[in-house]
Amino acid sequence: MTLLGRKKGLTNSTVRLLGIIGESKVPLSANEIRKRMIKYDPSSNSDWRFVYEKLENLTPTSDMIPGKRLFCYDDFVENTHNDVNKRLIQKLEAEYKLGWKWDKIQPYFETSPRGNKVVKIRKDDRNFIEIELLSVNTEKHQSGLAKMIFVLNGSKFEPPLITERKNTRSYVRSMSSETYVKSVGLRTYLFPTLSKEGEDIVSKKRNQIQSLDLSYDEEQVIRHEIEEIKNNRHYWEYSLNLRGLLIYLTGESTDNNRIEKTLESLSERDKYVRINESVVIGINKDNGEDLHRVWSYQIKEDFPFLSHYNELKKSLPERFSAKLLKNIALELQDHIEDTSNEDLKYEVTSRYYKALTDYFWLVGISFTPLILDRNRVYPETRDMIIKYQLEILTYLIHRKQKEVFRLESERKHYLRYYRS
Repeated sequence: MTLLGRKKGLTNSTVRLLGIIGESKVPLSANEIRKRMIKYDPSSNSDWRFVYEKLENLTPTSDMIPGKRLFCYDDFVENTHNDVNKRLIQKLEAEYKLGWKWDKIQPYFETSPRGNKVVKIRKDDRNFIEIELLSVNTEKHQSGLAKMIFVLNGSKFEPPLITERKNTRSYVRSMSSETYVKSVGLRTYLFPTLSKEGEDIVSKKRNQIQSLDLSYDEEQVIRHEIEEIKNNRHYWEYSLNLRGLLIYLTGESTDNNRIEKTLESLSERDKYVRINESVVIGINKDNGEDLHRVWSYQIKEDFPFLSHYNELKKSLPERFSAKLLKNIALELQDHIEDTSNEDLKYEVTSRYYKALTDYFWLVGISFTPLILDRNRVYPETRDMIIKYQLEILTYLIHRKQKEVFRLESERKHYLRYYRS
């Protein structure tokens, strides 16, 4: 289930959490996010479990997307009641559409050769289900607490299962079909970075590798410990990425002041990066070699459209950027969760740039573009506007040129087959 598919959750706690992270000019730990959420809304009762669950949803580390909740692991490990069995049967039918006559089928239990409890649901010898409950102290616990086998008309299947922990109980879910089309990147709404505490631990362990005379096995142990620190959410801090900003904007309906504060923080946090890339723009007819154009420029890495945000805001109407970006987010909301990061960045930047350019350059009632009106725009501000436009245009042309050549190469490819 995507975030935009859960409108109720999106417009309440998720939006509040994204806004708090976005407004901060530095990455925040889970504990700090929880404190700020309670401060913002004392009635929210945001405990650590709620915050961690939200952050895990916003920064997934697995390619597998949970589907329907099938059963609570603890219910079957402990004493099982008839109502628990009945719910399991209902969930299996709803998820896998087996079409069995469930009123004549009753789950029963056996013990596997490894000593694990096995839930068995049998229609006949050629159609049955086995769910093995794995012990929590086996190595397989790392990837799940249950393993399911379907035998349908004699053919064997192993539908993947996902384990999630909520409060003190563990739940087993099916795997959503969206797993096959939505990568981790398309479901990530925050930038996770290592905290100073985590960085210090990693630095010390790297120094151990460099300074100590270690055997290969000893070095591998330390490298494994470093990876464990990097993957441990206890040491993570979070900041908003572009996908998270757009999700936040689709849910934040009224508070343009908070949106403005978020945009200001994102603009200050974002850093310039240098782009150096050679792009093929055609073929030399004389020798058949590729013709290249070398692109070398600087652009803000994550939110290029917010370059010079504070300076440009002085010459724009009140809440101009907040309202504009909210409209852009609503225009793109059907594509936020199935568009790559780079394509999202291009789409938002091109729309924002056009609106800004139209505002400053379209002829108004005075028959003079605003940017040339010395009574309303000071020369230094005009220079900043033009600098911004040239900066963004370079980025947009670079992206467009790559796309044009890709399409031209594709056209030539099909043209060869057409002529043959």
